Amino acid sequence: MGDFRSVERFSNVLSGVVKLTKTLSDDRQQIVGLQFAPDFLGRPFQAESTLAAEPHSEPHSTCAREPEQAMRQTAASVSHQT
Repeated sequence: MGDFRSVERFSNVLSGVVKLTKTLSDDRQQIVGLQFAPDFLGRPFQAESTLAAEPHSEPHSTCAREPEQAMRQTAASVSHQT
């Protein structure tokens, strides 16, 4: 997981906590951030990411996910309206 992965979807945290981690060159995981409701997960203008996101709260975290292509279409239509 230390290398780049393509971005396939974006998410909004609806409840709970999501832990962001990065895998180091020696395969250890480093926590690089925590996301809380209503944080947005993903970087809309990057095609790849080195971060992994996983639920970190008990009993669970809830996220609303949107495919990458749908988010890009929404962003394009908004940018053309302004």
